[in-house]
Amino acid sequence: GQGGAAQSEVVNAHDLFIQLHSTEDLDRELAKAKAAGKPVMLDYYATWCTDCRRMEKATFSNPRVQKVLTEKFVLLQVDVEDPNNEKTEAIKKRYKVFGPPAMLFFDASGKMRKDLNFYGFKKPDEFIATLNKI
Repeated sequence: GQGGAAQSEVVNAHDLFIQLHSTEDLDRELAKAKAAGKPVMLDYYATWCTDCRRMEKATFSNPRVQKVLTEKFVLLQVDVEDPNNEKTEAIKKRYKVFGPPAMLFFDASGKMRKDLNFYGFKKPDEFIATLNKI
């Protein structure tokens, strides 16, 4: 490969996240984050979701966004691609998420920050402003 510098600057957005496949995965990762005293961002994602791809390309790939996310948060992602997958649908239903993209936030004590949760696309600066409130 070429240019090791680029690799250290920006990580593939998808690789930032711990992938969840069931509510058991979710419970385990939330408990680990709480024990570590770290806030959590839970991202609901699907490849057919245009705003999800925009978030990956424009926001999650931004070096400043990645710095805040990787230094401060445990990053969880559930792929809700298949509406017939009962396990991932259960993760949607738990928090009454109707579809992607949805970002849910939990503070370091594990409490959901409903005031910060959002659906849709946010530009990097807007997104960083949200992250800095947690």
